[in-house]
Amino acid sequence: MATKARGAIARTPGAPVSIEEFTIDEPGPNEVLVRILASGVCHTDLGVKSGTYGSDGFPFLLGHEGAGVIEAVGPGVTRHKPGDHVILAWRAPCGECRFCRAGRPNFCSASLNAEKRMRTLEGHVLNPVLGIGTFCTHTLVHADQAIPSDPALPA
Repeated sequence: MATKARGAIARTPGAPVSIEEFTIDEPGPNEVLVRILASGVCHTDLGVKSGTYGSDGFPFLLGHEGAGVIEAVGPGVTRHKPGDHVILAWRAPCGECRFCRAGRPNFCSASLNAEKRMRTLEGHVLNPVLGIGTFCTHTLVHADQAIPSDPALPA
């Protein structure tokens, strides 16, 4: 069953952002659904919104720094369970490209992301900024983008 969420969506380069409801499909293989508790604010999202980084990805779900709680896990996820607190990473090295195999995951050429399973209410597929989209109530990420954190720490 799809999850209803609200988030900051940029539909057109340079236009105002709107806070809208959207839907998230159930997590697929190696994906987790995260309820966002906190999100950082960075100028990169302003660049995305204005079209500085290209205009072919609209509509965007803004935000790329966040922390939250896992609400659901997809098939194959064994490292996480609902209720786990996590920090979201926009880079999750694949472990298999030539850079990862050479011990240089910071140069990974195939960073892991969830499939695009978030949609506007009109059915347009949302493009989460840097693969995570955190200016929202919930987001869907690859399980390797969810880094366990101590629930005693503030989000």
